[in-house]
Amino acid sequence: DDVYKTIAEFVDNAIDASEEWYDDDSKSYSKPIKIDVSFTGSKKTTAQVVIKDNCKGMDKDELERIFQSIGDSKKKHGAFSNGKFGFGIFSFSAFFDNILIQSMLEKTNQPHKVDISRNTLDSNDPTFDVSPIPMNSFNNNSNGTVVILNGYRKKNWKNISKDKLIEYLNLHFERYLATDNLEITISDRKGSHILEPFDYNKIDGQDLIEDSEGIKGPKIELYNVKVGQKNSLLSGKIVDGVEGRFKITESMIDKPFFIAIKGRRIGDVKNAITGYRLDNTIWSNPLLTGYLDLSGFADPDITRTKLKAGDRKNSVVEYLKRKENDIKDLL
Repeated sequence: DDVYKTIAEFVDNAIDASEEWYDDDSKSYSKPIKIDVSFTGSKKTTAQVVIKDNCKGMDKDELERIFQSIGDSKKKHGAFSNGKFGFGIFSFSAFFDNILIQSMLEKTNQPHKVDISRNTLDSNDPTFDVSPIPMNSFNNNSNGTVVILNGYRKKNWKNISKDKLIEYLNLHFERYLATDNLEITISDRKGSHILEPFDYNKIDGQDLIEDSEGIKGPKIELYNVKVGQKNSLLSGKIVDGVEGRFKITESMIDKPFFIAIKGRRIGDVKNAITGYRLDNTIWSNPLLTGYLDLSGFADPDITRTKLKAGDRKNSVVEYLKRKENDIKDLL
């Protein structure tokens, strides 16, 4: 799945670049956001993955800042952190020899490009040339960003499939796909597929829904958890968008309950929250499905597959322990 995770990083970048049009109250975009991923070529020598978006885009200064940060990180032998974009640039070289990035900032008409090889990225003192390009060389029909990955490094390009990427993106972005005015399309020579959110309402069973506003069900209660002290209810507004949906299905389905942050899947409870005494016979029960989307209340760790340790994680664990009793009753 790692190659699909790498591609997903660039889809995530596009989503990040669309934030100024996102309205949290309505869970929708004020303009249509389109992200397209296409596979071209039938063999390694001609294969390309192209990720396009019509989001904010970047100008020369922003591109140079990103790549200067990468260069500085290489020199310091440190971990690069520049949102998710830097991670994607680092990870592409595990699977591809080259990456071409073209971008044009909104409300401008001058696109720029930067072309990076794996050898450049692996050098001790990498340099990156961000240069302007004519409009007729810009592989997009609007402001936004285009990422082109080529030079596949593994043995068999035919093992990389549109269907497997669709499966990965549906899993990773399940919560985010419900956003109105968002369209993510995956295509290859056989056709195109638009990702759609999973519909829990189509599954027969009992639902328990809670959210931070108390709109869809009871209001979520989260507590401060301190060793040796009595837990205290977090007062005031927690964070917009925190939502838990616990569904007991009438028949077993292969869809475990999972933890999400800002619409992105972190992992199932057993893997996302380790080192705590949660009852995994409940959280792994084949009749339980659903999610706990923590929005911006908690952060993922550096791998983005677990919750980051700290007070917020402790609050989440305490909440899930309380929910275990409710789920037992439903089961």
